[in-house]
Order: sequence, then structure tokens, then C-alpha cells
Amino acid sequence: MPCLPASRKAHDGPQEKTSAALREFFGLPVRNGTARLEPTAEGKRAIGTVNGQDFVTVEVKSTAECGPGPVTLNYASPKGLIQIPAAGEVCKAEPVSAEVHARAGDPFAAFRPVKLLWAIEVKNGSFSASRPQPYSQ
Repeated sequence: MPCLPASRKAHDGPQEKTSAALREFFGLPVRNGTARLEPTAEGKRAIGTVNGQDFVTVEVKSTAECGPGPVTLNYASPKGLIQIPAAGEVCKAEPVSAEVHARAGDPFAAFRPVKLLWAIEVKNGSFSASRPQPYSQ
């Protein structure tokens, strides 16, 4: 889900040098873009845009149950598992929907989430990334 500070309506993606490093060293198909956050009746909708096209939309039902805490996101890449630790104000949330709007021919066009397991909201967070870790058998 695109990560936005709670006080901002839109957010530019990473700088090109950051995207290039994520592609080269982590094997992630990162593209620069923007994201925007919209309120919904029960939560929030985050929309990621690439090259002027809405690319991904995620909606969560928010709660007021928040507190300081750590989070670790695990991303699979061709070069191994990448752990992304974060710290911030962590709020419970329920997943509502996730849709990928990639155009035909885009590798992400085949990605269609079929089941959403969990969601959280991280406000005022700070994120970093680990070196890829080999997959264990």
C-alpha cells in the first residue's frame, strides 16, 4: 500500500537514485510515481499512480486503536527475502480491497489479489530495508 503521512493528500515516490538502488541491489521492479490518500465512509483509500495512470488502489477500514510500535514487512524478491523494518504510530485496520490496474503487457497486470489477510496503518513512520536474505528451504 502506498505509504502517506496522515497530514498529506499526495506524495511523490522515491527519488530516482533510490529506485535505481532498489532495482539493482534488491531486484525489485520499483517505478517512480505518486500516491494520494482519500477518506472513505469507514477508513481510507490509497491510490498509487505511475506515468499518470492509477496503478494500484487499496482500501482499509480504520480504527482508533493506535500506539507506538515496530513493524516488519517481508518482501520476496528474485534476490531473496527483503525485510523492511519500520517504527511509528501503528493503528489496527481491516483490509477492505486491493486492486491492481496495470495495463496489459505490464508484469503487474497478472497480479490479482484474491484474499486479503490483514492490514495496519502506520502514521509518522520511518522505514529502512535489509540486505536480501537467502530463502530457507
